[in-house]
Amino acid sequence: AEVMTMGVKAGVEPESLWHAMRQGAIGRARTFDRIGDRYLQGAYEPASFALALADKDLRLSLELAEEHDVPMRLAELAQADFK
Repeated sequence: AEVMTMGVKAGVEPESLWHAMRQGAIGRARTFDRIGDRYLQGAYEPASFALALADKDLRLSLELAEEHDVPMRLAELAQADFK
């Protein structure tokens, strides 16, 4: 929800944003399938996404959100875990 709000306020057409999100790694992931396949089995390695990239993505999204006056509390909480 935070990403959609920020994207629309930044001028991205909602349907285009939705399609772009579905093409990314998170949009294609079947999160609940991975819980059974990996996490419940204790298979945490290899990491599926570099933490440095996640930190960079959060930082950039929070900068954009600030420019467009969009609160992103969940992103802020996630970024706090990197510190």
